[in-house]
Amino acid sequence: MIDAHCKHRASGFTLLEVLVALAVVAIALAALVSAATGQIKIAERTRDKAIAGWVAANVLTDLKLRERFPEPGERTGDVTMANQRFSWRALVQTTVESDLRRIDLRVSLKVEGAPDQAILTRTEFAGRL
Repeated sequence: MIDAHCKHRASGFTLLEVLVALAVVAIALAALVSAATGQIKIAERTRDKAIAGWVAANVLTDLKLRERFPEPGERTGDVTMANQRFSWRALVQTTVESDLRRIDLRVSLKVEGAPDQAILTRTEFAGRL
């Protein structure tokens, strides 16, 4: 009868073994959640940069269409694209070549309560035809 009792006890897990297994699973799940959160942040940043690229392309195209040969100076504006607010700043400068203007564009994602941080900068040139 003692042998049968010992045999039955040996076939299950002890409380300590179960707790250790749960601790290992909890640590693995925490690492998985942390990795997933990091991937989500990277995906959001990539999306914001892509949309900022479209904003930059639109602003530069609009600037070149409105002013065939833009005068030096600064231009700023805000635009909404993909349900997000962006601000932009274009600085038009002369170059050593009199028939060429340099346009430096900076696009920032507007986040309420946070300072504007450029998420995209682009430089293009406009020439006199």
